Amino acid sequence: MVKLAEPRPLGQIRQPPQSPRYLIFLLIGAILLITAYKGADFIEVGEDGKLRLSKKRREKMEREIENLKEAEQYVLVAVTDGWYPCFNCGMYTTIFLRKDEEWRYGVTIHGKKKRYGEAMLLAKGLRYHIQYTGTIEDCLIKEKERIYYYALLPENLKRAVPLKRPPGNKIDR
Repeated sequence: MVKLAEPRPLGQIRQPPQSPRYLIFLLIGAILLITAYKGADFIEVGEDGKLRLSKKRREKMEREIENLKEAEQYVLVAVTDGWYPCFNCGMYTTIFLRKDEEWRYGVTIHGKKKRYGEAMLLAKGLRYHIQYTGTIEDCLIKEKERIYYYALLPENLKRAVPLKRPPGNKIDR
């Protein structure tokens, strides 16, 4: 006959001590969490006790929205006859443009100085002309129309192989 051994007591399971040290760490953690949350510079508590965007964040948003109402659609044209980069010329990487022929269309809300520096334009042999000003939406529409209708410009049609879009626009945008 097999005798079964009785299980031995394992001893008492020790409870973690409820020391003040544990509570202090918990309290410090809660304070750090609240401080981090309150320290967020993009949220503030209003007079009604509800959370809202901070004044600084609201003002930034309003400035950016206002900028979208003051955009410009521009064209970059060749300053002199010469070879310019071409992103639409198949195996060729450059194209010969005559003075005042259009190289690229674009839209900006920052104006010429922020979009292109004068030195950069001169180095590339290009000049910046504003073609249309208005809201960002209107300018994007004008830009899109000009890119697509570039194919029908006389300067493009006289080429042996006309381009689908201006040489400086990589895509239809």
